[in-house]
Amino acid sequence: TRSGVARETTLARGNLATALVSIFLVVAATALLMWRVNPCGLGRVLGVAVLPCSYYGAAGFEHQAAGISEELNYRLSHLKQLRVPAWRSTTHFAAKVVDPLELSESLGADRLVECGMRRSEERISINLQLFDADADRNLWAEEYQGQTSDELLLISDAFRDLIGVDALNISARAGGRIERVNEAPTASSEAWILFQRGRAAGNDGDPVATANHFRQAAGLDPSFARAQSAVARLHWLDSQADGVTQKHRTARLNAAWAHTQRALNESPQLADALAIRRVLLAAGVRPSPGPESESLPTDQDRLHEMIIDLRPSFAEEFVWWATWLETQGRESEANRARDTARRLDPAAVSERASTSR
Repeated sequence: TRSGVARETTLARGNLATALVSIFLVVAATALLMWRVNPCGLGRVLGVAVLPCSYYGAAGFEHQAAGISEELNYRLSHLKQLRVPAWRSTTHFAAKVVDPLELSESLGADRLVECGMRRSEERISINLQLFDADADRNLWAEEYQGQTSDELLLISDAFRDLIGVDALNISARAGGRIERVNEAPTASSEAWILFQRGRAAGNDGDPVATANHFRQAAGLDPSFARAQSAVARLHWLDSQADGVTQKHRTARLNAAWAHTQRALNESPQLADALAIRRVLLAAGVRPSPGPESESLPTDQDRLHEMIIDLRPSFAEEFVWWATWLETQGRESEANRARDTARRLDPAAVSERASTSR
């Protein structure tokens, strides 16, 4: 009957509406889960932590062993398929936790990269293992040997082999990014040693030695973009210290800008330098006219997106970004950025990092 058809149509519409609501809830729940796993919007990514490198050999080269594992951590942090805990948190937990499963849970890592280094006066040997803490088994292991001057080549070989392991599931589409990230940062082995010493001094909390080593590395090889960026970062942090005069602050900001420009002239896609550029722009530094300045965005949102696209596991940028968002009254976005930083580096959130005054 006419009334019967009407009842069936109403019922059918009700079932359709219920189905659509159910689908929406499933999609929303899935999106929320993906965001919790990776707030950058990259879906489910694998957590990989590089543990501090054990050293066996002559005294005086411990910083070199630490530098190898920190460098692998740095390169892995640029891959979208991975979530890489910040080096600071890795060293913090690795010094306190012995059990691999507990360490993996503390760092939010599915895989652990273990490293060992031996060195004589002329030879160096690097051993790497990829460990699945949940399954309690090794997935891959390899040894790399060469002259002490071959360290950067050995690191590049180790990185290329590591990301080629099936257990990491790195997409072949990441090839261009991998090649860029895996390029030798400097042709000078002496500049690289100084850069490593600067990192080690920074990890040990010695700002004077850190600044001296980074400046010497940049002076020895002015095209060493990461050394230039490291010097720029020190100038930026110095400008934000409590009690500095406006004259001192302005001088440090200008020096930071100069080193940032040198870094970006050599490596326009260096996320570290772009992050310093962003905070300097937020602090009121204005670029001087020129092709280098015009080729890069000045908008804060665009710059942040560019930085995180280049280096997704960049905890410090998320901390700085959260602080700037707060100054703009964008509280919910700031909270999300801080949550991301906390997942990548729990120690970073407890420290004061500002992007403007």
